Amino acid sequence: MDPQLIEKEDALRYKLLLLRTIGFFFFIGGMLAIFATFSLRSIPLVCALGSVALVGCALMVYAAMRLARWLKRIRKQPELKNALYNEMYMHYEYLAASHGFYAMIGLAWFLGSSTTMFTLSTQAACYFVLFGGVMVASICQLIFHRR
Repeated sequence: MDPQLIEKEDALRYKLLLLRTIGFFFFIGGMLAIFATFSLRSIPLVCALGSVALVGCALMVYAAMRLARWLKRIRKQPELKNALYNEMYMHYEYLAASHGFYAMIGLAWFLGSSTTMFTLSTQAACYFVLFGGVMVASICQLIFHRR
């Protein structure tokens, strides 16, 4: 198997993971900003934040479709599949997921202990915990795959 082809495919995977992370950041970040500013009753602000969330959602869908096409192409070639899904990459995926899980636990603990100082709806708290956990897992995934 050609090492340059493996490097090229690995760089494409990294770009798609980065695009998915950026899309998720804008989508959930826009939704959290809408929750934070909804009480202001400013329709233009909510529409602007909604369009940011919509662009983030479109980026996530585009990255997911490209990643699915990439995975289908990789699965057809056994050499590439063995090179790009070896034990090292599976370990990276496990580490990223565990970092995200522990970040969600930490954020839930922080929100639970600090809600005596401010009021926060349950829905906003759940989005905040989800946002923090997925962003930490995605950033860890990007860092581990770049090694």
